[in-house]
Formats: sequence, structure tokens, C-alpha cells
Amino acid sequence: MTNNFCVEEITISDVHNAIAEGRITCRELIKAYIDRIDKLDSNFPKYNSIITINPNAMKLAEDLDAYYAESGFKGPLHGIPILVKDNIYTKEMPTTAGSVYLKDFIPEKNAFLIEKLMDAGAIILAKTNMHELAIGGETNNSLKGQTINPYDHTRTPGGSSGGTAVAIAMNFGIIGLGTDTVNSVRSPASGCNLVGLRPSYGLISKNGVIPSSFNQDNVGVIARTVEDLNIAFQVMTAYDEHDPNTEKVHDYVKIDEVDNSEFTLQGLRIGVLKSFFGQSDINMSVNEVMHNCLEIMKNSGVEVIEVHEDYDAVELQKTTSVDLYEFKDALNKFLNTDGKDMKIKTLADMIDSNLLYEGIMPSCIQANSLDRNNDENYLYRVNRRLELKKEITDLMNRYEIDALVYPHQKRPVVKVGESQAERNGILGSLLGFPAMVVPGGFTNPTAEAPLGVPIGIEFLGRELDDKSIIRIGKAFEQLTRFRTKPQQ
Repeated sequence: MTNNFCVEEITISDVHNAIAEGRITCRELIKAYIDRIDKLDSNFPKYNSIITINPNAMKLAEDLDAYYAESGFKGPLHGIPILVKDNIYTKEMPTTAGSVYLKDFIPEKNAFLIEKLMDAGAIILAKTNMHELAIGGETNNSLKGQTINPYDHTRTPGGSSGGTAVAIAMNFGIIGLGTDTVNSVRSPASGCNLVGLRPSYGLISKNGVIPSSFNQDNVGVIARTVEDLNIAFQVMTAYDEHDPNTEKVHDYVKIDEVDNSEFTLQGLRIGVLKSFFGQSDINMSVNEVMHNCLEIMKNSGVEVIEVHEDYDAVELQKTTSVDLYEFKDALNKFLNTDGKDMKIKTLADMIDSNLLYEGIMPSCIQANSLDRNNDENYLYRVNRRLELKKEITDLMNRYEIDALVYPHQKRPVVKVGESQAERNGILGSLLGFPAMVVPGGFTNPTAEAPLGVPIGIEFLGRELDDKSIIRIGKAFEQLTRFRTKPQQ
């Protein structure tokens, strides 16, 4: 590898151009990332974003170099290092979900989406830290502990996919995978100055993901650029006969690339969901960032329309989300099927053994007390989600808007030791519509946050219209270029 090739902030295109020009090999690239992880992740400040580095990563890279010498690029992700949230199955490494109970669980096969990525030439570089069992938003657990936000070492990164976001922000890889049941891809993308997509429900297979909720779990992508995110997303969007939800793939038209010259913000009608903005002092820094984003969009030719329908994210979580009602059955099913060799067989066993991270105990105890088969509240929530899908679709049609927009969080990501609050991602989770977070800027700099705390702007689109949301995100990103690497 030549001395002038730096892995910081590089894209898929940068890597492939360097390979084609003979400036780098896959082996050299992967070694550079492993060295960077070894140097930065566990030393002071201890970001704590990586759980396991793939012991076969170098061999996979060498195999791809041999493939390239004979046949050229294997696919659109040839040699690209992927960082995977540790609740997604990898047969080469443990899949722990951040829990001491699962530290020795090595799946018999990769998740379907992992196979799709590897078929496209990707290298699974490492498994990333997460909030234990994906039931929380601070990225802390009984196995690895707290992950730290690289923009403010006193804050959490968001979660539950916080390890993935921190690792991508710190340039430990190029593409990150997360899961999103309520906020969990978009929250850390917002808190770590990244792009994060929760796609339309059913476009990415959940076959090979430790479950939290039958109806709200989704797999998403975290990256530094929308273009890179989209390349990985298109690879993973595929029908899987073992996941009936992916029947929706047949109704979705893929886009192989996102060309900003074909789609600008000019002429779009964007609806600002006013009820998703906070009104307290703690919300003002976020509101200032969002006001700036809206002014930029107006100046670029967007018709910004205020939407005053009174939806409250906290209330939606309390009255409409089914995640806690399904958590016990989803986890118990895993523990008695793919996880059948684990000594722990139920959520109740986990609670009784008292080894879970204390921060998730209240949610686990509540979930264990719920019985979705004998609870009218569960049926109400299922039906309310269907009503909400119709309401929001009708709202978007009535206002003739291309997307809804709001801050992903009404306040910045919280300090370590606090619980995440006032997040708005529940709307996309309940609807199953595509929702993308894009960097929106920073709060004012402080001693703890020399660049400020990152704030993400979220765009929500119509069901299966992921193409439009990705293009809006790409156009906004190219217009603003708010992505800035952390000061180490």
C-alpha cells in the first residue's frame, strides 16, 4: 500500500478506484482497518465499539485479491469492510446480542443478508457493540459495557446500534449494519453524524437476526455517505423464501445508483411535522439546527409546508408500539430454536439469574409480564398501527408532500448514565415506511464537544418508496455536506 492512501472518510468508489489503479489490495486495506481498530477502539478514550474482529478477515481479503487478479471485481462491494451489529448471525464469529448469556453462541450459518453481502464481494470485518438484546437506546450491556460517543466522550452514541455507528464514524469500516425496532439505526446515526436508513418493512430479510419483535424488527444500514449506504441496501434487498415478509420485494423497484444530477431538492414539497419539535429549553439547540436545515431547503427551491396534525412520539410508544408485547415470545422462540444449546431457555430465566445489564431489567420484567395472546391492549395496538398507516398516507396525499421531515431526536443524545429521551423514530417503526436520517449539523461547540453534538434530520416517505427518500437524502447531503469526522 502506498503511503498516500488513507482510510479515513474513504468511500466504496475510492476503494475500487485504488484497487483498479494498483494503489492498494484488499489485504492491505483490511490490515489498515484492523490496525486502526487495535490502535483506537480500546485505548483512551475507550470507544468500545467493537466486540469481535473476524479472525478470517485477512484470508477473505487475500481470496478476493486472487479473484480480482483472475476475473476482476467480484461485485459492487468487492473488498469493502462491513461492520455488523452483534445480533446478526455470523457463522465465523459469536453472535452475542451484547449479552453474557450468548457470549458462546456461534450460529450454524450466516444470516441471509450476510450471504448476500459476501456474494457481492464484501468482507465481514467485525461485530459491533449494542444495547443488550436491542432493548434500549444507550448502547450498554453485560458483556462489553458502555460505548462512547466520539463527538462528546461524556455522551452515549444513541442506540441500540451504537457500536456500529461509532465504528463507522471512527472509520473502522465503510458500511455498518444495524437493526431498528423503534429507533435503533437512526438514533445512533443521528448522534454520530452519519446517514442511517430504516427501509420499508419487508425489503431486507430478518432470517438470521436475534429477534426483539415479530412486527417491528427491521434491518438497516449506517454509512458516512448516502451513495455507499444505497449500494449496500440494494445488495441486501432480496426475496428470501424463509422470510415471508420479503414478498414485498416483488413490489419494489431497485435503483442501482443514486445520481444527484437526476434529482435535486428543487420543486419538492416537504411537510414539517411540527408536533415532533420540542418546546422546552432543552430542545432549543436541536430546533436551531433544524431551522437552519429548513432554511437551506427553502433556499434550494423546496416548498416547506407546516403540518400541524398532533402526533406525539412518546404517546405513540406508550399506546401503539407492540415491541414489549412481543419481546418475550420472540426471544424465547430464538432460545429454543437456533439458540437451543444455550443453558438459558427463557427471558424469565435471564431475569432470575440477575446477570442482565441493570439498565434493561425494568423493560425485561415488564415484557415478561405481558401476554400478547390474552391482552386486549395488544390487539388494539395491532389495529391502531394499521389505522396509523392509513392516516399518515392520507395526510401525505392531502398535503401533496413528497416526504415528512422532523428531528430524529428533540434533544441531543444523552449523557452516559442517562436514558435516551424524546426520540421520534417510533413513527417510521410503527408504519413500516422508509425513514432516513441524514446529518443536519451540530449544536454549539463546548469543551466536551469541540465540534458540537451531531443532530440528525429524518425524512419519512411512503411505503415502498425508498427510492425517493434515498434521493432526497442524497440531494440534501450534497447540498449541505454536514458530515465531519470526529476529533480523536
